[in-house]
Amino acid sequence: MSIAAGSSQVFSFLPLEWHSNIVYVNTAVIIILIVMNLRGVKESISILVPIFLLFVVTHLFIIFGSFFIHIDNLSAATSNVVGDFKDSASTLGIWGMFLLFANAYSRGAGTYTGIEAVSNGISIMREPKVKTAKKTMFYMAASLAFTASAILIVYLLAEVKPVMGKTLNAVMIESMGIGTWFVVLALVSEALLLFVAAQTGFIDGPRVMANMATDSWLPRRFSSLSDRLTMQNGIVIMGVAALVIL
Repeated sequence: MSIAAGSSQVFSFLPLEWHSNIVYVNTAVIIILIVMNLRGVKESISILVPIFLLFVVTHLFIIFGSFFIHIDNLSAATSNVVGDFKDSASTLGIWGMFLLFANAYSRGAGTYTGIEAVSNGISIMREPKVKTAKKTMFYMAASLAFTASAILIVYLLAEVKPVMGKTLNAVMIESMGIGTWFVVLALVSEALLLFVAAQTGFIDGPRVMANMATDSWLPRRFSSLSDRLTMQNGIVIMGVAALVIL
């Protein structure tokens, strides 16, 4: 999901006729991650920090900039939301509204992989492990809640609509009327962050499989994370599963 989303951000500023190659790009990235992890990868904070800071700076500017640019639409957007909610409730009913919200919620459930990675990785955190994990989860949850909520509000204020070959974020950024260079910079920062997030699956996948093997949900041979062959098998299974889903 992260790789597909990241590629979509990059292809949003590329010609529409190139979009037929997006599956090949996704496949190539997955294969590269498989090979890298089989050889052994040690994430460096010196590489991750610039990517994260670039994302934070560009998106704080986008969120607050878009909000003030489209602030005049606040009253109309609020009225539209209230009206749409009432119309949907009367048309779909309570059960239909529940299914609609459940569908929307499930589309963003992939964001929980990062939180799960923290909970499954407590054993490798520095002391005090539980306190460090709680603090990490709090920062993740708070930043995710703020970013997702703020972007949804900006979507409403800017009246963002789907455009062929572009993500909603790309449409939102372009609505600010800033130069193409900033659009490219912001979307590339999103793509890089999403590609880094995809690495979480390869790091945490074998650990999840070990926990499941301990409870006999998988063959017992997967329960030993110290076994290099076990780790390699876990990485290959994660990569093949991603390719199959793709």
